[in-house]
Amino acid sequence: MRILFNIYPEQSRQRLAQTHLLILAFLNFDHSVHIVFHEGSEQLIQDDLNIKKEWQALPLYGAHEFLFFDGPDKNISEDKYRHLIQQADFIS
Repeated sequence: MRILFNIYPEQSRQRLAQTHLLILAFLNFDHSVHIVFHEGSEQLIQDDLNIKKEWQALPLYGAHEFLFFDGPDKNISEDKYRHLIQQADFIS
């Protein structure tokens, strides 16, 4: 099962924590998890040391590398992002 998580800057810390737990649950069942950060959302993680540690550990559990759709750290094209959306069985 292919999973796509979109992280937006307007998400609350509570929503970010819930998303983290859901990602771990999917990874526990060996699903393919992609995480796309939209411009400004990476700051949510950088601002809190505990959250930063939790999220940085996700690739160790099997999440694909973090993808940045907008902003200065952009490492995914619009075409690849659309492809991820089309291939995903679950999008959050």
